[in-house]
This record gives sequence, structure tokens and C-alpha cells, in this order.
Amino acid sequence: MKSITAYQTTLGPDDYETLTTVEEFCKWLVQNGEKQEAYRLLKASLRSQVISYGDCSEKVAETFYNMGKICFAKGELRKAGQLLRKCLMIQILMYGDEHSKSRDTKNLLTLMQRASNSSSRWRREDIPGRRHSLCKISEA
Repeated sequence: MKSITAYQTTLGPDDYETLTTVEEFCKWLVQNGEKQEAYRLLKASLRSQVISYGDCSEKVAETFYNMGKICFAKGELRKAGQLLRKCLMIQILMYGDEHSKSRDTKNLLTLMQRASNSSSRWRREDIPGRRHSLCKISEA
């Protein structure tokens, strides 16, 4: 964190080296289980990335993707979906619909949708007083 602060102070928060350092540090944080801190840093750097690279840039799309993956891992499916859809919009504009990065993001969104549908089905079935179709007991 001290190094990032030094980069931001010396080079500025919008500098390529500063943003690259933040990105690499966030990858390290995720690998070490510090997802919340990585998410916080990515979110804080997003505005600087937009200023430096533009709204529809590879770096901004990658940041949305990484933030979405962190939210997905934490079980925040709605937030993850929003971030991944933003990423996908940028990727489609930049690479097209059939590029591997666009397809990977679409696949993650599909997986997330399935997980969301599955978890909501289980929650509905777990409502107290509701008969469970899997555990019907015939009354004689």
C-alpha cells in the first residue's frame, strides 16, 4: 500500500505505471484471499482508468471483469452481473461478439445466471409450511 501511495503521489493517480501497479497488486491480493481489499482498490482506480484510457478501453473492461469475478466469488450475484454486463458491452464494442474474451464473459454470465436460478429455486422450496415435491409423504 505504501508503494501504491508513493506512485500516486509521485506520478499521479492517472499515470500508466500507477494504474499497472494497482492492477498487479490487486491480482496478488485476490490470490491471497484479500478480495474485499482488491475490490476496493479496483473500484478506486476505475475513474483514473477511464480518464487515462477512455470509457471503452481494454483496461476498463478488464477492471469490470475482475470486480465482477470478485463479487461472484463473494456470492454477490446481482452486483457481479451488473459489472460483468458492463465489461461485456465494452468487449463487444472493442472485439466483437465472437472474440474469446467476449465469449468468456458471456459464459461467466450464463454460469452466474444458472447459479442464481438454482439458489432462488432452493430458497422457494425451503419456505416453512411449503410442501416439498422431493419429500412427499403419502397420507393413507
